[in-house]
Order: sequence, then structure tokens, then C-alpha cells
Amino acid sequence: MSALTLLTNAPDIELASKDRIRARDPLYWELHEFLEDEAALLDTQHLTEWLELLADDVRYRMPVRVSVHRAMGDGFSRRMYFYNDTKKVLGMRIQRLIGTKNGWVEDPPSRTARFVSGVRAYRTDKPDEYRVESNLLLTRSRSDLGEVKLLTARRHDVLRQTQTGPQIARREIYLNQTTIDMHNLAIFL
Repeated sequence: MSALTLLTNAPDIELASKDRIRARDPLYWELHEFLEDEAALLDTQHLTEWLELLADDVRYRMPVRVSVHRAMGDGFSRRMYFYNDTKKVLGMRIQRLIGTKNGWVEDPPSRTARFVSGVRAYRTDKPDEYRVESNLLLTRSRSDLGEVKLLTARRHDVLRQTQTGPQIARREIYLNQTTIDMHNLAIFL
């Protein structure tokens, strides 16, 4: 198997799609607000409440990225992931961070700010599910030295409308960086 077959591209952007939900539609703003509220929960360490925003069948994935020539595509791995989690695994990670003394990697917790922008939403074949793309800028500070680390990514979500509001049914995170300049990834994007 060639190295090319082990790489894939992030999904293309569809600016002119007939399924696009435009900003004049109140549904767009409901989905946009959901992403902003989700970021606020993560930034304020409300991890249990964040977990409730995830559907029971969620897939939360972030493929590894490598630098490749333009002709080879975006360079995202088909086989290696920083995250490839279910809700159960995410729940265990959260429990370890906040419910045990073994979560030392995030104690004291990181100080983060997530900036969500470039939100584009689309209808899908399922009337209660929407494909939502967004850009994410994460700032993270861990020490008293004033050092701030940055991560930037494109996110491709499937949001499912439920009786209690939207839930994340799928999240694919496509980092812009190939090297993560952080001591750990014990945070959620």
C-alpha cells in the first residue's frame, strides 16, 4: 500500500450548496449559538455539562496531519488519530480529570479561550441533523510564566436536534498544525 493511500483530505467547503442554511434563517443562529455555548462550557471547565451536549452515539475524531506536497492533498491520516473517541471514552477521560487524583496532567487546569468563527451550516438527508463547519482558535495557558499556546483547526460536526436542543452526533477536527506545541492534549476541541 502506498503512502498516498494512507492520507486523506478534509472535506471540501460547499459555499454554494442548495442545502446551506443562510444567516437570515433563525436555525443558523440557533446552531451558531450552540457552538458558542459549547465553547463557554469547555472554557469554564464545565466538563460534565459539556458531555451532556454529546449524543450517545457520538464519534469524536481528530486525525494526525503530516506535511505533504500539494499534489498529495491535505495530509490527514486515515489510520492515526489524536482522538478517536466514543461518548463512553470521553466520559472516562472527564472522570479521570475531575473525579480522581490521577488527573494531574490538568491540575491545575489549563486556562483556555475558544474562538469559534466561520460557521457554515447545511441541511442533511435526515430532517433532525445538520452538518456544521466552523473554524476554531484555541488559546491555552498552563503556567505563571505568561506563555500562551495556540491551536487552530477546522471542525466538521453533525448536530442532531433533540427535544432538549442540539447535540453533537459527530465531530471531525482537522488541525492546521502538524506539530502540536503543547505538553499534552488533555483538553477538548
